[in-house]
Amino acid sequence: MKKGIIICILAIAIILQSPVAMAAEPPFQVIIPLEYDEIKEINGDLFIVGGDALCNLYDFSGELILGNKKNIEFARGWIKVQTDDGWGVYSRDGKEIVPSMYTVVSVSDAGTCMAMVGDQFIRPGTWFGERYLYDLISGKIVENLGYGSEFVFGELASDVNLSGYPNGIYTNTIDGIMSIYASDGTLISDKYQAISAVSGDIVYVQNSEGKMGGIDWQGNVIVPFSYNWSPLQSRYDYPLMILAKNYDESDPFGTSTWYDAYNRGGELIVGQQGRLHYCCDGKIIIGFDDGQNYVYSERGRLIASEHNTSFIGIFDGDYICAFKLDKPYIINSNGETVLGPGVFDTYTFNYTANSPSRQIFRDNDAHIVVSKDGKYGVITLPDYIPQASWWAQDATAEAVERNLVPEDIQNYWRDNCTREDFCHMLVLAIEETADQSIGKLLTNKATATFTDCDNADVLAAAALGIVNGVGNSRFAPEFFITRQEAAMILARTAKLLEIENTGESLTFSDANAFADWAVEGINMVSTIVCGQKDERLMCGVSNDRFDPEGNFTIEQSIMTLLHLTKAKTSECSDQ
Repeated sequence: MKKGIIICILAIAIILQSPVAMAAEPPFQVIIPLEYDEIKEINGDLFIVGGDALCNLYDFSGELILGNKKNIEFARGWIKVQTDDGWGVYSRDGKEIVPSMYTVVSVSDAGTCMAMVGDQFIRPGTWFGERYLYDLISGKIVENLGYGSEFVFGELASDVNLSGYPNGIYTNTIDGIMSIYASDGTLISDKYQAISAVSGDIVYVQNSEGKMGGIDWQGNVIVPFSYNWSPLQSRYDYPLMILAKNYDESDPFGTSTWYDAYNRGGELIVGQQGRLHYCCDGKIIIGFDDGQNYVYSERGRLIASEHNTSFIGIFDGDYICAFKLDKPYIINSNGETVLGPGVFDTYTFNYTANSPSRQIFRDNDAHIVVSKDGKYGVITLPDYIPQASWWAQDATAEAVERNLVPEDIQNYWRDNCTREDFCHMLVLAIEETADQSIGKLLTNKATATFTDCDNADVLAAAALGIVNGVGNSRFAPEFFITRQEAAMILARTAKLLEIENTGESLTFSDANAFADWAVEGINMVSTIVCGQKDERLMCGVSNDRFDPEGNFTIEQSIMTLLHLTKAKTSECSDQ
C-alpha cells in the first residue's frame, strides 16, 4: 500500500513540474501596475496620471512626485506645472524652480525658461506681456526681457529651411516653370510645375498635366508620371512615398482609385491597394482593399492579412496592434500572435496608422500603456529577434557565425534583398572563398563610380566587373535584386574565383522570359555543382520555373552565397 502511495505522489510531482502543467510565463513585463485611472504621458522613469481631472506625477516605483495639479507636462527634461495661479517649472524630483504664477512658460534646450505674465491674447498661441528669462539650474531670473510677444508653439518649429527644401534642394519659379537646384547650384530639372514631396533620393514633382512622378538628383525619371494625388504631399523627409492613381476628392476610396508605395530609392514595394498609409517612420505599411486589411513590412513583405480587422498601431518597430470584433491583439513583424484578444482592453502607443509621424505620448517606444477593466498600467514586450523561415534557419545561422551577414541586414531575413545588400554579402563571400581581402583583389583595377551610390562594397564589386549599373551612371542601390540579376552577378563571380560548372544543364519552363543578357548567367549558375547531393549554385523555384523577374529575399541570397563559398572545394552542406 505504501509503495502505491509513493508512486502516486511521485507521478503527481512529475506532472506538476512538467511544462504542460506549469503556468507559462507571460510574454510581457509589467513596468507600472494596472492600478491607475489614466496614464497621460511617460518620460524616462516618470509618468503623468490624469486627464480632465487633476494631474499627478509619479515615478515608476509608484512614489508620488507632484500631486493635485491643474496640468502637468514634460518639457525638455523639466516639468511644466499649472496651478490655479498659473504656470511654473519644476525639476524631475519635484522641486519648484519657476514659481507657478505665469501665463506662459517656454523651456529651451539651453536650460533656460522664458516666463511671461501675459495681459493680451492676440490669436491662438500668441500672448503679449512682461517677459522674464530664468536660468533653470539656479532658479533665478537672469534677464528682464521687457514687454513683448511669445509664440507658445515655437518649441515645435519645423526644421525646414525656409529658403528652400530639406535635403539641400532649392527652387526658382518663373512663368509657372520651376527650376530645381541641388545645394551646390547644379540644375536638377527645369521642366516641372511644382515639387510635391521628397523621399530619400527621389524628388516628387508635378508636370504640366497635373500628374505626379519621381525624379532623381540628375533629373532622370524613376517613378512614372501616373499619379494625381498623394497623402504625403508637402512632406520632405519621409522614407516612403505613397501615390494615388485616379484620385477623386469627392470619392477618395472609390473603386477606380488605387494606391502604390515606393521606397526611398523609387522602387515599387506595394502596389494597387484600395488604400495605403504607413506608420512608425515607414517601418510598417497599412493597406485596405475591398474589406480586407493588410499590413506590410517596409520592404513590401506581407506580414498579415485579415478580413474586417484594423491594424491600428505599432510598438518599437517590431510589434503591431490589430483590432477585431472589439478586441485588440498584438502580433510581431512575422505575423505571429504575441498577445491574443482579451489579454488587455486597450493599448496606447507612439505610432498610429492614422499618422505616419511619431506621436510624443512617451519618450521610450518600448513602453506600452495598457488597460484592463478600466485600470491603466505600462508593460514592455521582450526584444524581438527577427527569425528566418524554417527552411533557411540552419543556413542563416551558419552565415552569421561565419561573419557573412552584416548586422543591419539580419533584420530582414524574409524581406526582399536590395542590390546594395547583395553586394555587401557578396564581397564577404568573395573574401572568404578567395582567402584574400577585397583590397588585394582590387589591385590595379580601375575605380568605379555611380551618381546615386558611394557604398564601398558596391564600388568594389563594380571595379571587379561583377556588377553593373542600371544606366545613366546609376546603380539603384535601394532597388530589389531580381533572380536573373543575381544569377548574372554570381556567374561573373564564379569566373573570377575560377569555379567550374561541371553539372548537367537544367531546363526551365519559363526560359523564354529570360532577358538576353541573363541567359548565359542563368545557364552557368544552374550547372555549378557543390557538395555530394548535386546541389546547384542556383536553381529554379517550382514547376521547373526559374522566375527571372522574381525578387531574391535575404535568406535566399544567403543560401546561394553559402553555396558559392563551398562550390570551389565541393563542401556544400546538406540544406
